[in-house]
Amino acid sequence: MKKFIFIVASLVISFFAWDIASAHPGGTDSSGGHHCWTNCAKWGLSYGQYHYHNGGSGYTYKYNTYTPPPAPSCPIFSSYDSLSGNCKCNSGYRVDKGIFGDDQCVSELTYCTNHFGYGATSNYLTGDCECKSGYSFNGSRCELDLSGYTYTPPSIDWSKYNSPTYNDTAPSDTNITCKKKHGNGSRYNSTSDSCECKKGYVQNDNDQCEEGQLWCQREYGGGKKERVLYSKDDETCYSCGEGMRITKDKKCESVNYKAPVNTNYKVVKDTSIYEKMSSKSKVLGSVKKGDSIEVTKVISGWAKIKLENGKYGYVFRNKINSK
Repeated sequence: MKKFIFIVASLVISFFAWDIASAHPGGTDSSGGHHCWTNCAKWGLSYGQYHYHNGGSGYTYKYNTYTPPPAPSCPIFSSYDSLSGNCKCNSGYRVDKGIFGDDQCVSELTYCTNHFGYGATSNYLTGDCECKSGYSFNGSRCELDLSGYTYTPPSIDWSKYNSPTYNDTAPSDTNITCKKKHGNGSRYNSTSDSCECKKGYVQNDNDQCEEGQLWCQREYGGGKKERVLYSKDDETCYSCGEGMRITKDKKCESVNYKAPVNTNYKVVKDTSIYEKMSSKSKVLGSVKKGDSIEVTKVISGWAKIKLENGKYGYVFRNKINSK
């Protein structure tokens, strides 16, 4: 009997030993699973993989995975600090109240100007606010420091302006006084201590300084501009009679006189003759350097010429010269 019991016990122990060996080495925990540390690849496992045993008939695997919580969304100019679990302003920025009363990250310069005025700046070495050069702290804000600036008005001897004419008028006002009295063409002469007309102006019968050309036109030209010429050089009016006009060289000529037009030109460079004032128009012919041509009109860089057949064409003005 004892021998029978011993044989049965041996068989049971052998069965469990085979089952454990067939699974793979290692005991299980209270949950019925364990980590694989030996011959893991043989059993289709990864090294250190946690799994459950299923009574020897198979395996049920459980993976321990860790998914970190998503980082919170931080305001602009700030980033998430995983150590403290809070948002922190980036370097060079600090927390301040926004226009809606919410906390925001603003630059250190903006922070300083918001709290201490536009005369404040940020010290990038210490990160502190301080007043700019030329500004001083009045206890709450940085204000422009005018303590070192004084203004002393120039000393003026008013005694020389005590004449009845100018009634103690300051020097800067003498020209204004003259213009009010004699018009914009007047100015103050400090040498003679009186008002006078500027160059190019004439004192008329109303004691006003009038532009010389207009004065001559009214007095000697019968209101016609072409009949008179006022010379600023000698301050003299030059005029011509009725039906005449005056030239720039102060000569009179008939208003019907027309100066002769030079129609004889010489070609200085070979060029084509065009039907119209365009190089894209039809080409009527050409002229060679040295040819003589008759020009009837010069218009906008073009010359209208008369051809031998009596018709007209156009050439570039810079290709011809008058004889």
